[in-house]
Amino acid sequence: MARTSVKAKHCTGGTAPRVPLSDHNVGVTAIQQSAPVNTQAQESASKDLDVSHVRKRVRLDVSHVRKCVFLLWCCNSCERVMCGRCITVPESFARDVDAPDVAFEQTQATSPYWGFYRDGKPVLSSWIKINRPFERSIRSRLLSHPTLVINLHLRGIPSEGPISMASQILAQYFPNGGFRFLDIEFDIGNDAKLKKYKQQVSRIISKTKSQTYRNVIIGLTNHSDSERGDLFIGTTKEGNPLSSIPSECLPVLLSPFAGWLPGAMFFLFSCGSVVSEQTRLVNLEDTITQLGFSSVIAFDAEDLQPVLTSNLVTGLIERVYIHGFPTRTAMPEALGESARLGGHSSVLLFTVDLTDDGRLLTSTNVPNVESCKCNGSESESVKHNFLIIYYAPTMVVESLMELTEFKSIVNNLPIIFNAPTRPVDNLVVSGPPFQYTSLGESQFSIPASETDLRG
Repeated sequence: MARTSVKAKHCTGGTAPRVPLSDHNVGVTAIQQSAPVNTQAQESASKDLDVSHVRKRVRLDVSHVRKCVFLLWCCNSCERVMCGRCITVPESFARDVDAPDVAFEQTQATSPYWGFYRDGKPVLSSWIKINRPFERSIRSRLLSHPTLVINLHLRGIPSEGPISMASQILAQYFPNGGFRFLDIEFDIGNDAKLKKYKQQVSRIISKTKSQTYRNVIIGLTNHSDSERGDLFIGTTKEGNPLSSIPSECLPVLLSPFAGWLPGAMFFLFSCGSVVSEQTRLVNLEDTITQLGFSSVIAFDAEDLQPVLTSNLVTGLIERVYIHGFPTRTAMPEALGESARLGGHSSVLLFTVDLTDDGRLLTSTNVPNVESCKCNGSESESVKHNFLIIYYAPTMVVESLMELTEFKSIVNNLPIIFNAPTRPVDNLVVSGPPFQYTSLGESQFSIPASETDLRG
């Protein structure tokens, strides 16, 4: 049988000569000055907002899935909701609860639960009926704030990918509108192409300005120079690729979206040289801080296959923008659903916080399976903020035991344990506290409060 290559056609690697974009670069300072619109970082999504203007009852039509219409009762003092199937409102009170002076409140106690109040007094004559187990989750919230997703991709790279996939899922949370997805291909290899790109984006933006977007997600799928870490910008007339440093490439590409950049979440899908080459990494970090993103996610795989990031991207976006978790909190959970990515690439999370001294950038490197393997010296994995342990052929019991030398370091790390909970090859997981033991070997324990165990 003939051997065939299994390397993906659109992996993001290669080399390209560098060309300056300084003449066309509006500069990050200019972007900041012209971008006062979305000044609130997406981290604030985790806080309760004033939703008194939200209707108490929302009709959610899902007839395209099933022939039925759901009712969502929206709390007047927070963003939590109650499904119309979970509670029963007597028909005799149907008009009363819809009155404008009646508020629907989520209970903070186990009983009694009246649900609807007028001037602080219950509207119903008896306690409201709960039809199914009442899960008082603080995340049962209706976060359907206007959301914009921008999918930028270099010409020649298919538009289908993690961002478009996540957008299809995200759009289902906006049955009444407020969601917009923009798919934009770019090639700014010369002045004429750059002018055409700006005109194209201007036309698209002119149709979008009528809506103010609270949440903005931007994904850039691009090639990067495998030696210098420069990002590709397009091709010459002869079709030869050209590249530029991030501090020139990104402001030029993103300047038309200046009003939406502050507080946005940015995904960079390119081969790992842009973050593994130290000079380019510093250049990228400076650009991230100055453009005003609240968080940036990048990958260090030598030839990144974006499709392997789909679970992470979808899980992270859903947790942050629908459930309202801060990015740093949502990342470990999303990583727990991305086992395949763990064997392909590490994940770099850059978060930006506003301080009295300006913007503070925090960089977190979440290692892949290979970097978790210890060899008797300090592991790369314990140098960073997360330790992910995957039970794989490369992660043997002896490697786990070698972590005992770094107990003080490991005990201060959140653990994402993606492994079976039953004994495997003399590896025993018990808890709390969770102990990793091997017959005849020493052991160490991780406090349950600092551990996320996933079977």
